[in-house]
Amino acid sequence: LMPLLPPIVLLMGISLASLRQYKKLVYGLLIAWVAVGFISAPTFGNLFYTFEEHRVFHITFPFDDIISDIKSDAVTNDAVALEFPFHSWAIHGIIDYYMDGTPARYVLTDQLGEGDDDPQAKIVGFDYFIGDAGRVWWVVDQTVKASDFRDAYQTILNDRYVLCETQRDDDTARIDKLAQIEALCQPADTPQFTYDQNVLLYDVVHQQTDTEDVVYTTWSTPLPADTYSLSLQFMDTNRDIIHQIDNPLPIGDFAYQIDRIPRDILADDTTLNIIVYAWQTGERLRLSDGEDSVQLNLDQ
Repeated sequence: LMPLLPPIVLLMGISLASLRQYKKLVYGLLIAWVAVGFISAPTFGNLFYTFEEHRVFHITFPFDDIISDIKSDAVTNDAVALEFPFHSWAIHGIIDYYMDGTPARYVLTDQLGEGDDDPQAKIVGFDYFIGDAGRVWWVVDQTVKASDFRDAYQTILNDRYVLCETQRDDDTARIDKLAQIEALCQPADTPQFTYDQNVLLYDVVHQQTDTEDVVYTTWSTPLPADTYSLSLQFMDTNRDIIHQIDNPLPIGDFAYQIDRIPRDILADDTTLNIIVYAWQTGERLRLSDGEDSVQLNLDQ
């Protein structure tokens, strides 16, 4: 409308100069000006967009409420998958804006497999994105019909995860919080072990599959990042180390570590030694009983 402004102003000047002669024209221009301003206002857009435009552009969709709940809970190694089929390009920017600052990785499922003519590329991409995430938030847009891939996505999630809770289920969206095991859903009421500097070890869970041993540890760690490391030492009955895994200590009010060991490495009656140490000096944090490690027998 900006290019029309000069001629409109010129016509108004002529009209005002000849008000009596062109009174009807002046009134018409004023009415048109008001109408243009009203139509351009955002409130008009919210009131008079068609249903189809509301659906595609998600004009009144509660992005802030939905993503704020996820951001307040999500941690490193979590994943957020957002199923928004048939959306506009603008949704990408909206999601990026609201998810900014979250430690969890996230993806719009419509972005998966872009540029690949094979429809299965989206399913493969979803499988790859989820990876070994300890927890997943599955956000489904319920204002539109399901995509052709939703059932396949859901099958992948059902095969790997247990449902912690459904955090939202209304006309706009469904949000399922999922985890590999229940211990990852939320911290236990009390820690099993307490290290110096208020480092809390809540749970240690050992699981076996046909191909691997999996050790889950959940923590509360108020220490700065990149200061301490976590060492898992697997020892046989002679106290010899048969396998060792060192990683940065998980940081945050609730954090977790997932470690996988090929099934044929650990012997029977393996003891797990859990050590927290300053990686620069090797100095270990001690527990409340004075010991410098937690020792647990792994059930084989």
